[in-house]
Amino acid sequence: MYNHLSGSIPAQFSKLAGVLNVLELAHNDFAGDLMPLAEARPMAVTVHNNPRLCGMVPTGIRFANGYNPAGTRLGQPCDP
Repeated sequence: MYNHLSGSIPAQFSKLAGVLNVLELAHNDFAGDLMPLAEARPMAVTVHNNPRLCGMVPTGIRFANGYNPAGTRLGQPCDP
């Protein structure tokens, strides 16, 4: 959080599905979708204020405590 990180969510994050408890991505500049996290079921998530995040939101992310898509384009199509 607040690290000014950028780029897309790495595909390798899919390997964290069984061990990811908290995901804090808020206030950065990540781009693209969250599909590498499709199998993750974290207890808490922060994604807000990442204006280049877009696309469908995996169920485990959308229903995690603290999920707030404000300041993102999550739920909207990603530009090609």
